[in-house]
Amino acid sequence: QTCALPIYYTDDEGVTTSVAVTVASAGKNPSVAINPIGKRIVLYTNSTALYRVVYDPMGNVITSSSAIVASGVADAPTAIGWRLDKWYAFYRDSTNALIQITSSDDGETWA
Repeated sequence: QTCALPIYYTDDEGVTTSVAVTVASAGKNPSVAINPIGKRIVLYTNSTALYRVVYDPMGNVITSSSAIVASGVADAPTAIGWRLDKWYAFYRDSTNALIQITSSDDGETWA
């Protein structure tokens, strides 16, 4: 079921958390990754598209929710990670194939 996607902050390993901030008003299958300088990307699906939101190390939105894959995305778990100065995003397409896309400009463009 598609629903609002909240995100929380903790600095004490989950003993206490912040008030929820809504990442997206509607979405499913969220995943999160943080690079070594603290930039965070939240990846999620909505309908048949793949979306991302980019945050700076202080939690401010750098790039608001926008589609990075416009169609053909399956309703399945997503994953995102950072390695060697590049973001890697994974999703399943409409044929259930596992697709990898990358971004080398801090999550602004993906291929």
